[in-house]
Amino acid sequence: LWLNSDKPVHKDKLIDEIFAKKEPDKAATLLHTTVYQLRKTLERLGQKAPIIYQEESYQLDIRAKSDLQELKQILKEQAYSDQSVESIIQMQTGSLMETESYQWAQSEQYMYHELILIYLLAYATEKVQKQERSPLLLKTLMLIHQMDPYNEDIAQLIVAHLGDLGHLPKMETFYHDFTHRLKEELNIRPTTKLVEIYEGYFTK
Repeated sequence: LWLNSDKPVHKDKLIDEIFAKKEPDKAATLLHTTVYQLRKTLERLGQKAPIIYQEESYQLDIRAKSDLQELKQILKEQAYSDQSVESIIQMQTGSLMETESYQWAQSEQYMYHELILIYLLAYATEKVQKQERSPLLLKTLMLIHQMDPYNEDIAQLIVAHLGDLGHLPKMETFYHDFTHRLKEELNIRPTTKLVEIYEGYFTK
């Protein structure tokens, strides 16, 4: 309900996603009980009529802010500002609902993982191309590398940025760790472009 707070969710969909392994009658009862308990809990927290039920669908209607709402707004605006990136990094202590293994959350986890990755990669690419230097940029690069550890586009940005900073020992360590992982885990070699970027800092 929280993930779809902007629209109603049919009770059958909730049953399929949360109580799929239960018998239909048992699942319907569990859904009714769960919604009742959730409604009462939210009302005790000061929310009035927090769950709307109509046409066999439920919709969450509460006045509260969340990291998810802030994230949606940032991704929608696509401003690529330092402040927005800082906010995403603070939120990104783990993937969306990563600590819970709910099957119904997997598609949402994947979607937001990819959207965050695209957003941060666009920000980092622009900054590296301009040869900007900041702790935030390096932090961003390492985060997106953690999110997608085999992505050579990200590795190229990290090598270029560390090289521009003059951090050659760190660049060497990263490059060798990355290329070793490609060989050992994927049995592939780094692209010519990555090799050229890396070697270019030792021929200047």
